[in-house]
Amino acid sequence: MMQTQEDTREFVRGCVRGDAPPCAAACPFGVDVRDFLRKAARGKWASAYKAYRNAVVFPRIVAELCPQPCKNACEIAERPIELLAVENAVLANIKKSGADFYAVPPKAQRVAVYGANYAGLACAVHLGAKQYAVTVIGDFEKLPERHRSEIMTQIGKFPVRIEKEPDGSRYDAEYTAPETRDIISDIVAGKNEAVRIEIFLGTGKYPAEEAASPYENRTAGSPVLTAGQATEEAARCRMCDCSKCFDVCEMLRAFGKEPKRAALEFYTDMHVNPPLSRHSLTREAYSCSGCGACADVCPAGIDLGKMFYAYRKMRAGKNNAPTAFHDIFLRDMEHAGTLGAYVSAGRGRRECGYAFFPGCRLGAMDPRHVTASYEFLDENFSAGIILGCCGAPAYWAGYEESFSSNLEKLRHDWETIGKPVLVLACASCGRMLKNALPEMQTVSLYELLASSPDILPQAGAAGGRKGINQRFPLGKAAIFDPCAAKHETRARAAVRALAARAGIGLSEPEAPGQCCGNGGHFRVANPPLYEQITESRAGESPLPYIVYCSNCKAVFEERGKSATHILDAAFSLDTARTPLIEETRQNRTKAKAEVAAYIDGQKEAPEAPEWDRVRLVLEPRLAESIDRKLIGQDDIREAIFFAERGGACFEGENGVRQCSLAKKALTYWVRYIRLPDGSFEIADAYSHRMRILSGDSK
Repeated sequence: MMQTQEDTREFVRGCVRGDAPPCAAACPFGVDVRDFLRKAARGKWASAYKAYRNAVVFPRIVAELCPQPCKNACEIAERPIELLAVENAVLANIKKSGADFYAVPPKAQRVAVYGANYAGLACAVHLGAKQYAVTVIGDFEKLPERHRSEIMTQIGKFPVRIEKEPDGSRYDAEYTAPETRDIISDIVAGKNEAVRIEIFLGTGKYPAEEAASPYENRTAGSPVLTAGQATEEAARCRMCDCSKCFDVCEMLRAFGKEPKRAALEFYTDMHVNPPLSRHSLTREAYSCSGCGACADVCPAGIDLGKMFYAYRKMRAGKNNAPTAFHDIFLRDMEHAGTLGAYVSAGRGRRECGYAFFPGCRLGAMDPRHVTASYEFLDENFSAGIILGCCGAPAYWAGYEESFSSNLEKLRHDWETIGKPVLVLACASCGRMLKNALPEMQTVSLYELLASSPDILPQAGAAGGRKGINQRFPLGKAAIFDPCAAKHETRARAAVRALAARAGIGLSEPEAPGQCCGNGGHFRVANPPLYEQITESRAGESPLPYIVYCSNCKAVFEERGKSATHILDAAFSLDTARTPLIEETRQNRTKAKAEVAAYIDGQKEAPEAPEWDRVRLVLEPRLAESIDRKLIGQDDIREAIFFAERGGACFEGENGVRQCSLAKKALTYWVRYIRLPDGSFEIADAYSHRMRILSGDSK
C-alpha cells in the first residue's frame, strides 16, 4: 500500500476538501468566492477588490454584465448569496482602482494582439502585468467610453500600448483575438490565452486550449447594497467546503492539513535523505487515534487512519521510527505476552467451546474483573481462558513483525485448546482480531452476561450467584462507548441492558463512539492534543460515566472524572482506583496467578527481577506526577539498582544523588536519597530521548 506517488494520490482521489465550491466552479473566471466573501465580510474592500480584479481582469465591466451563474449554484437554495451585489459594493467602496504594479524587470519578449476587443485587451492586461511588452492592434474607440475608462485603469503602468494599425515590427508571439456577442466569454478567452502565451514564451511549447467553463448565461437583477449590508450579505456565506472529517476529528483540526497535502507528504517522506531533508508528516501521523471517525463520515469513504498507520509501518520498516512514542506501550505488551501470559482449556479439559480473552488491560486495571468474569464463564459455558495481548500496541506503532509474531502466538494458543469461540471484554481486541484473524469466532462478554438471568436479576427475583444479585447504587450516569465499539450494536445494547438491571438511569452521548484519547497511543507523540481530547471527553457530561473499556476508565479518572466499569455493576464490586504503571503489571500477574489457582489449584509465584528488592519511598503526589510522565517505578528501581552497584551516579548537595538508565528508546533519570534503613527516597524522575555518550565516543 502507498508505495508510489500515484498510490498516495489514488488513496485520496475522492477527497474534495479544498476544491472549488459550486459557486466558484460555475464562475467562468474561477473567482475564489470564499476568499472574496471572507474579505468583504470583514470590510476589507481593497483586499476583496484585489482578489476579484485578479480573477476577472476588468472588474467594472464584468460586474456590469455578469449573468450570475454562481447564484444558481449557491448551496443556500432558499436565499442564495447576492454575490454580484457584494461585488458592486466592493467597487463602490474602494478608494483606488486598478491593478497593483510591481517594479520587476521587463521581459525581453514582445507580443502582438490583433483585435482591440475584450478578448484581446484582457490578454494584453494579463501579460502586461507580467512585464511582457504588448502591442494591441485595432480600433479601441469603438468600445463604450465607460468600458474604455475601466480598461485604461487596469492597463495603468503596464507596458501595453494600443495602435490602430500594425507598424511592421516583429514579435515573439502573436494572438488574433476573437470577438463574439458574449463579452464575458471573450474576457475569459483572452485571459486564458495569455496564460498559454506565457507558457509558450517560457518553454517553447504551446499548450492545447482547454474547453471553456460551462455556465448558464442568465441575466438577473442585483440589489444595491450599502457597505454595511454588503458585509452582512458576505457573512451569510457558508464557505462551502467538505469539512466532514475535520468536523469529527480534533487531530485534523489541530494540524489543519488538507488530506491531499498529507498524502503528498507521505510520499515525500518515503524519500527523505537526512540531513538534506527531513520528515514533515511525523507528528501528525503519530497523533492519529485510528478511531475511524473520518472514514465513517467521508462521502468517499477515505480512512485517513489507514494512511497514517501505513506511514508508521513505513517508518518502522525503514528503521527510522520515533521509538520513544510507543516504547512504554510496547513494553507493556511484552509483559502481557510473557509474565502475564497464560492459556488453559479449563479445569480437567484439553479443549473447550468458549475461551475468555480479556486482553492485556482488563486485568491490569482490576484483576477482579478477570477472575469474576472467568468464574461466570466457566460455570455457565465451561470456558477456557487465554491471557495475553491482541497486539494493538505493536499495530499502532507500525511494528508489523512484532504484531504478526504476537498474532501467531495467539493463534497457536487458540488452536491448542480447540479453536474455541473467543469471549472478548475489549472492543479494541475485537476490532484487531476481526481484521487480522477473521477465522476466529468471537462474542462479547457483555452479551453473555446480559443473556444470563443470574447476573443482576430484577429486585425480588430468586436465584443467582451469591454476591452478584445486589442492585448497584450509582443512580444516574452517562454511558461512554469506546470508539472500537461504535459499530458493535449487540455489545452496546448488552451494556445498556446490564446498566438498566443495576438500576442505573443512563444518559446517551450526543456523539457516541468518540476516542477517549488512548487509541493509537499518541499520548507521547502529542501531549497537548492528548490533554485537549481527554479534557473534552471528560467534560461531555456532568454525570459520572459508565464505561466498558478499561483504558477509557483510566483516562477519565486521570482527568478527575468519575468512571465506573460495567463489570463493577454486573458483579457488585466496589470501583477500584486507577492503578499506577507498576501496579498494572502487578495486577496482571495477580490475575494470572488467581486464574491459574482456580483452574489448577496452585498459585504461581510471579517472577521478579533483581531490582524488585529495591525499596522506594515516594510521596503520593510525586508518585502520581511520575506516573503521568509514563515512568514506572520498576524503571526507577532498575536505575537505582545499577547506580548503587557502581554505575554512573552524581552526588549532589544534601546527599541527593542523580543516576541514569539508558534503555532502548529512552534514558531515565532519577534523583534520590539513600536512607539509613536501606530504602531510597525519590526526589524526582524524568526521561528523554537523548543518549549520553562516553568521552571517547564519536
